[in-house]
Amino acid sequence: TTPNSALVGGIEINAFDIPGAKTAGGIFDAGPVLLHADPNSEADVERALREMVDADAAKYGVSTSELQTAHVRRVEGKATQADTFYAYFTQQRRSANPDGTSQRVEISGSYLSFVVKVVKNQPLVMAAMSRLYPTLAVKTTASMSDAELKARAEQKLPQGIGIELVFLERKIIYHDGSWKTVNLYDIDGLPQAVGVRVAVDVATGHPSHADASQC
Repeated sequence: TTPNSALVGGIEINAFDIPGAKTAGGIFDAGPVLLHADPNSEADVERALREMVDADAAKYGVSTSELQTAHVRRVEGKATQADTFYAYFTQQRRSANPDGTSQRVEISGSYLSFVVKVVKNQPLVMAAMSRLYPTLAVKTTASMSDAELKARAEQKLPQGIGIELVFLERKIIYHDGSWKTVNLYDIDGLPQAVGVRVAVDVATGHPSHADASQC
């Protein structure tokens, strides 16, 4: 499950502001944040948001080197509505493999999102929300190959009934009271969905069950 941020050193932001209203405080101490970006360009708004985060990484908890873009989308305003950008990022760490390769893996439950309104042709940050884990301690280096990890995962399956594991992704999840970097697998071949995935800790090779709705 996603842990309580206060218990694991996480940072949560829930800040909003509206033009003409009293400032919401927090990251909006001086009112909405002006982005120096092209008000018609998703790529340029993303660039400006990343620069804003990196300029005050202590406030946001991480630098953008840990943030993977899920999407930055511009929605054209209608009638009196302003054009709006919705930006969503997830926190990631790098995980190394025994063969020397590596990959970026998402921290389950992490996010940083912004709502940017275009007012008088200027992009203004009106809302910021986050759940990030700057001090997260987790082993990310795999001690076995993916094939060996899958073999460990198969130990959790009943044998001889024609079910298989399908690899989904490598992810950092909070399970049994600690962070783990795991390979996640769906169970294929059952007559109905069971709501369970098999997770194998890449550092130890230890398999376990995980609730599919939480990962």
